[in-house]
Amino acid sequence: MTLTIRKASENDDAVIAAFGRKTFETAFGSENDPDDMQSYLEDAFSEAQIARELKTPGTTFLLAFDRSHLKKRVLVEVHGGPELQPAGILQHSEELKQGANTEIGPKNYCEIASNETLVGYAKLEKSLPPACIRESNAMELGRLYVTAHHMGKGIGSQLIQACVDEASRQGYKTVWLGVWKRNFRAQALYERLGFVRVGTKTFVLGADVQQDLVYAKPL
Repeated sequence: MTLTIRKASENDDAVIAAFGRKTFETAFGSENDPDDMQSYLEDAFSEAQIARELKTPGTTFLLAFDRSHLKKRVLVEVHGGPELQPAGILQHSEELKQGANTEIGPKNYCEIASNETLVGYAKLEKSLPPACIRESNAMELGRLYVTAHHMGKGIGSQLIQACVDEASRQGYKTVWLGVWKRNFRAQALYERLGFVRVGTKTFVLGADVQQDLVYAKPL
């Protein structure tokens, strides 16, 4: 897999809202009350809410894309001079995809590329940390989600490292996060990457008050 990670822009609000809602519901929907889940999803992942977060100072979204099927540079011959002829472009691009030994002469060309696939995202924010975080200059890793299909491929680890690097670049001394006490897979990942459990905090899902474990990593 060829993974690229970039910062989100304000134009990504709809994409983040839809992707965030889907991945959160997939991860926790079966283990929570449907009404509580629906209430949380509507509040946390509306396009309006994500748009506000994207504009909030101190908040950064990082998006991870799979570029495995993206051709970095595909030259497609444009037949018939400077005017684009779709049939010629389509035929030539299909030959390139199939690995045909096609000669490309000194004519007019355009570049084509297939779409990237969003496979994960993270949200960093300057928030009020719980009492167990002793460092005042700390940034929260508020969300980190990867599609179920792409779990186990190292995407989460790369996103976490990108978050740590970004927090360090912004001058923060600690990255902290909360993880559901029943999310053992995530706990193992954070511990493997140098995060240490330092306490607990509450997390409200609809009307359900839950307990999260708090992890921190000094930078």
